[in-house]
Amino acid sequence: MQYLVRTTLALSLLTACTTAQGQQPAQNFAPVAAQSVPEVPRKNDKPDFNGVWVMASYDLVWLPQEHDPPYTPEIKAEMERFRTRFDPKVDDPAQLCVRMGMPWRMLNRARDYPVEIYQNPDRIIMLFEGHDDYRSIRLDRTTVPENLPALGNGWSNAKWDGDTLVITTSNLTGRSTINPLQRSESAEITERWTLKKHPEFGDVVDIDITMTDPERYTAPIKARNVYKRAAPGIEVGGYNCADALWEEYLVKREAEIAAKKHK
Repeated sequence: MQYLVRTTLALSLLTACTTAQGQQPAQNFAPVAAQSVPEVPRKNDKPDFNGVWVMASYDLVWLPQEHDPPYTPEIKAEMERFRTRFDPKVDDPAQLCVRMGMPWRMLNRARDYPVEIYQNPDRIIMLFEGHDDYRSIRLDRTTVPENLPALGNGWSNAKWDGDTLVITTSNLTGRSTINPLQRSESAEITERWTLKKHPEFGDVVDIDITMTDPERYTAPIKARNVYKRAAPGIEVGGYNCADALWEEYLVKREAEIAAKKHK
């Protein structure tokens, strides 16, 4: 049941990805109403992102694919082919536990998927309940290690710009062009995290995302999410998607074996 609920949420997201139409969002999103940064928690003289977080509000999440992204002509044709040949309600990679990767990893609209952040001066670790995923963000080096294979969440390094954490992600895998979430190996993602005090949500992390990918898009695309602190007692649990798939496979195989025995 838990897997079915999560699959339904993923299907809703994918449907929005493939059917929504509209205008490209403004390059600068409306700022979250917030008070001055000095009132937020700090550690080692920097904003303290440690803790368990969840999506603050559905309306504050901006998905790039929902706003008529500037696809190249080739990718636009591929997207049309996907829409005409496949049913996004059925042909959903999330049903096969395919991780979305960056930047969509940071754009979850499901409130019951918390993320835990561990922050040290040289590294930030993020643990996501969704898809049992993780990110490692390095503040102690800027170059991608030699021989590191491309990753769905890429290689991320960060630096401070005042009280804003600026994260650059590269070394990403390319996604199939038969996919509503378009990204090539040439993509580079920049995130800007700002810790603020919100009058309704309290501590929030305002996350502004820009992805540049000239192989798939004719211009940079924008995205945005806002985290708020999770309620006391909320922990990052297990997604268990692969277990559910195995169980579904066994049910299917048992039926096939039984059918053969009756022939």
